[in-house]
Amino acid sequence: MSIAYTGLAFINGLHTDDWIVEKLRGLSLNDLKGSFAGGWEMAKKLDIGQSVELLRVQLEKEFKRIPKPLLNIPFQIIFAGFYLKRINNKQFKRIPFITVLNKIQGHFMFEKIAPPKYWYYYQREGMVEIPNGYLTQDDNEYINELMGKLSNVPEVNADESENILLEALRKVSDRVLTVGKNCLSILIPLRFEEPIRIKYIPDSVFNNDQPYTNYSPWLICPNRFWRPSEMVGGKAWNLYWGGNHIKLTGLEIGDNERRPFSTKEQVRRKS
Repeated sequence: MSIAYTGLAFINGLHTDDWIVEKLRGLSLNDLKGSFAGGWEMAKKLDIGQSVELLRVQLEKEFKRIPKPLLNIPFQIIFAGFYLKRINNKQFKRIPFITVLNKIQGHFMFEKIAPPKYWYYYQREGMVEIPNGYLTQDDNEYINELMGKLSNVPEVNADESENILLEALRKVSDRVLTVGKNCLSILIPLRFEEPIRIKYIPDSVFNNDQPYTNYSPWLICPNRFWRPSEMVGGKAWNLYWGGNHIKLTGLEIGDNERRPFSTKEQVRRKS
């Protein structure tokens, strides 16, 4: 499952992604200081539904005590990926899902939004705009045209779908200064044998003679963590967690993969 958010950059003095991880962990992150990856413990293992409900309750607690002017700022958390459905004693099937926690305008309460049950039976591609209202009618018509072309292709390449999302992002960023052009794309494949791909796509690369910097988000599972990191050089970083292959990568330019590489925790501004 991937989790993304839009709205406030900080909650209760923490970066919003740190706040989300701390709530899901059920324990403070203070014991992780000085390390960007390693083993950890979680207070309780949660399934997808429990994770969504936990964050809804915790968000309402936080927003109930923030200054009233901030209640007018839109805020959403998006959950997307697959859950496992048991077919028999030995087999599981991946079922796609998407759920949004949406803050009600001017209020501290959050509503849970999800598409109709079995929505994935009727379409191969779909795009959810969050927050709503940034894409114009012309943007939507253009993107729907691109997605319509993909619907006629027997095997859709993941990069082609990714490029449509990039088109949407950059169309908005051309008009709205608070929307950046850089993209952190997360691909969770349907097939178990394929890696989960996390790809940083910068707007531009300014110096092809030097290794560029890739960025990663938080990665967590019941017994391991990986903090948001900066990765320089190298072609890809591969993690193998609990039967999952996670591939951290970026744009492949020149002979960047042959250069020495290093990884460190991101340095981020404080609230």
